[in-house]
Amino acid sequence: MQEDNSSSMDKELEALNARMHKMDKKQEKLFEALGISPHQLHHFMNDPERFATPSKERIEAQSRELEAILDRRIEETKKPADATLSPLDQNRGGHWVFIR
Repeated sequence: MQEDNSSSMDKELEALNARMHKMDKKQEKLFEALGISPHQLHHFMNDPERFATPSKERIEAQSRELEAILDRRIEETKKPADATLSPLDQNRGGHWVFIR
């Protein structure tokens, strides 16, 4: 039973790793197409002199929304791992063996 659980967990981790690798590749291609580095983009987006007040507020609101989505997805990813107990952990507690 535990082997099935660890096998399915391994498959989920492999799938997650593949998705992360795919996202990294897309990000690299996007930055290459734009001709900038992630550091340059961060510096540009955080320079208040480049944007008018309404534009800056809209960008900040979108940034907060994206952060909230990312935080929610991270929490959703953590929940199954936290909630799932191995069969050994589920059965502990009630049975004691005394050896003399």
